Amino acid sequence: MSITFLPEAPDMTASAVTIGVFDGVHRGHQELILNLAQRAKELSLPSVVLTFDQHPANVLSPDLAPKMITSLDDKISLIESLGVDHVVVIPFSKEWSYQSAEDFVSEVLVDKLKVKLLMVGQDFRFGRDRKGDVSTLISMGGEFGFLTIGYDLVKKVTGSENFDEIISSTLIRKLITVGDIEQVSIMLGRLPFFSGEVVKGDSRGGRELGFPTANLVFDPTIVIPGNGVYATFVDLGDGKLIPSATSVGTRPTFLEGAEVSFETFIIDFDGNLYGKKIQVHLVKKIRDDLKFDNRESLIARMHQDVADTLDILSTIKM
Repeated sequence: MSITFLPEAPDMTASAVTIGVFDGVHRGHQELILNLAQRAKELSLPSVVLTFDQHPANVLSPDLAPKMITSLDDKISLIESLGVDHVVVIPFSKEWSYQSAEDFVSEVLVDKLKVKLLMVGQDFRFGRDRKGDVSTLISMGGEFGFLTIGYDLVKKVTGSENFDEIISSTLIRKLITVGDIEQVSIMLGRLPFFSGEVVKGDSRGGRELGFPTANLVFDPTIVIPGNGVYATFVDLGDGKLIPSATSVGTRPTFLEGAEVSFETFIIDFDGNLYGKKIQVHLVKKIRDDLKFDNRESLIARMHQDVADTLDILSTIKM
């Protein structure tokens, strides 16, 4: 799969395209992209996912911009796993936001990508002031010779009888912040994961408590789970998932008003990870972030957290 950024992306002779932010690459996104790849193959067209380097709200309304579920790199990796031929990234900017819907279609979709088939979600909006929609694309497709298919939003999830909400990145973000990892996993079709660099912490976990942790620093634009302790897996970069317990919170037993930290105890692991980028895959929230009366009570609870983690992870089929 090729990855290019506009305007450097090469001109194509024909293509099948889908467009979107695709934050989190959830099951709705997956269904759309998989169908695009299949239709493109049937038509002997290269499949193209056209996406953005950031959420447009980061540029247009920074104070209101949502935290992202995935970084750009992680998003591209997830899209690649769906079997498309090309990802073309739009570096979104103020200047880009002034482009009309009509100019976007003629300059990018028609002149650059030579689109023959376009598949987008039914709620897709684009162009200056979001004036373009599926009906705009259908009309311009008639003029420029491409077919537009508006894809229905995904609601029903196979294997989850009680799930009855439209899958959206907005809903997933909300569920992540309250720690409802099980519902998030249903909507993503996978365990949610967070990539970050391991940095040196205060060493209290290993020195005083007997639970050395990997302290992670994230891109500040990424949404992190609500405070609490989670059963997790860690990927150290080789694709293998190692059982771990992860604490997200302010460490209230030791500090008042501290910043939120993300610390992962990797079970049965002994090694130096400083400076290494790792992925933490969340499975289930075990408990809230609590303040304990003393260090001994905290240590006892941490032992219980590890036992609970192993019980939970033993039920996961990977």
